[in-house]
Amino acid sequence: MKTRILLGLLSFVSISAMAQNVIRIRPQHQKEHIYTLKEGERFYHSESKLFFQTDGVNYSFRTALKGSFYLHERGKAKKRLSFGVQRWYYPNRYKNCRVTRKDNKFTVKHLKSGRSYGPFKYSRFLFDKNLKQNRTSTNYTTASDLHAFCYSKILVSDSAFTGQPEGREYYIVVPGEKSIGPYESAEICMGTAQDLVYKYSIGDSVYLNENGKIHGPYDEVVYAKGNPDQVSPRGSSSLFFYKTNNIWYASHPDLQEYSLNARPQYSVNFYTAYIREKENEKCQIFPNGEILPYTREHFFSQNRLLDDLEFNWINESVYPQQYEVRYQDSLLGVFSKGISTSLGGSPENQSDFFYQGLVKCDSLGQSDSIAERLYFFSPTKGWVGPFKDERINRIYFIGETSALHSYSDSTLKFQDGRFYEQVVATHFTDPASDWWMLKREGYYDQPYKNGKKYSGNKLPEKFDGYRTPNKSYVLVKQNGEEFIKTKNSNRLIGPVSSGSEIAVSNDAKNYAEGLRNGNFIWINNKLISEGFNLVYNEQLEAFHWFNIDEKKRIYLHTYELN
Repeated sequence: MKTRILLGLLSFVSISAMAQNVIRIRPQHQKEHIYTLKEGERFYHSESKLFFQTDGVNYSFRTALKGSFYLHERGKAKKRLSFGVQRWYYPNRYKNCRVTRKDNKFTVKHLKSGRSYGPFKYSRFLFDKNLKQNRTSTNYTTASDLHAFCYSKILVSDSAFTGQPEGREYYIVVPGEKSIGPYESAEICMGTAQDLVYKYSIGDSVYLNENGKIHGPYDEVVYAKGNPDQVSPRGSSSLFFYKTNNIWYASHPDLQEYSLNARPQYSVNFYTAYIREKENEKCQIFPNGEILPYTREHFFSQNRLLDDLEFNWINESVYPQQYEVRYQDSLLGVFSKGISTSLGGSPENQSDFFYQGLVKCDSLGQSDSIAERLYFFSPTKGWVGPFKDERINRIYFIGETSALHSYSDSTLKFQDGRFYEQVVATHFTDPASDWWMLKREGYYDQPYKNGKKYSGNKLPEKFDGYRTPNKSYVLVKQNGEEFIKTKNSNRLIGPVSSGSEIAVSNDAKNYAEGLRNGNFIWINNKLISEGFNLVYNEQLEAFHWFNIDEKKRIYLHTYELN
């Protein structure tokens, strides 16, 4: 009787599954033993990944044992690496090149010529970071060409007795051309579509190659890169500093009479150094060869156009320190220094406002009240202010008005009286044909264009102070809890924790959460197992993760959804 009942149940299950066109021949949750850690061996979570092909799942992870590092990949023998864990922060797809990575070594292929370089372990890649970039889980692309890079090779002794590394040799590469070198050391100072500047060592001497012109030999070299888009000639040219016989000099013809007592220090658009011929006075040195004092008593502050505000200390007994402030030949008044804030807008807008905020002083030398005291100066627009709050994250100067975005209280305040709350991000241009903000409304960050709600799809690529990761979902808050909201659905999934690893299926019907505080995997709010490095495989429609048990056995988990 029990046999007939069991057969009847099996028949019913089979008929039901066939009616739904689903016959599961594998368990929904599969667990595969892939490696066992040796005594003292460590697993690198952050350097381990799961990646997919149409026929399944592959993996790679790294372990460390007694100072050695090992790479583990599916279908391959464990491989010892000759270096520690390294990360790669450069694009792998350029307009003119492709970069491939294998066994943590890189090969660069120039598309037009077909010439390949490598494999090599590490390089600094030079490309135009202002052009569009895109990051996904598998690619990091840019619309820029790869202009140049430098790489090194290990030299191995020819001795049959040792065969040990004897050092390195370095090469400079312009993609499509023959490698330049070898050098004992080399570093690219500037690599653009128009310029290639690099320094290199031969023996104890350092040389600088500036677009084919060789400078040197020197003891050391510091290259000061100019900005060709800079309106002011102060910052559009380049110069370099060099050390010989333990004394530093500048290369500009107008600076040949001066020497420096120490290595120059870089600041925004200029260098600071102590000049021996000026009684070791600290000065600003600009790429065009101009020198300005830079002491506590007398200094200059610049704007984006590299115009000057001159500060002269007038009263040593008063705090805060007070200065006569001049623009060109005009005395603007007596001020103490306020905050130097971030001026918003695109970098290329060339706004002429000075970063240094100023506090007005009365005839008795007293600063204005702290409630309303902060002003900013523009040669074309004059004074803007007063601003009531010194804790300003970003100021935008637009036309005849200005706007203050405070991250601390999520407000956007215009000087003409407009006021917005729950503002999480902004985007302005100068001149401001359009301005944007994101306001938090319920669980959604609603775009606004010129103060009006915007429902279109042509948003700025980037908002100031707003992180927009390239994911298929965002986390939103509702009634104090966080939920998953996918881009193609208004349905909320969860609740989840923002500190978790999260993966969502393509149809947004299933989600998985890896709780970091306990390394537990939950799928659709159901506890499945311990685990970490949670990912979704769209080819198999499955979730995957690793876990390590108490016997140091590493497992790969697969949870199929269909």
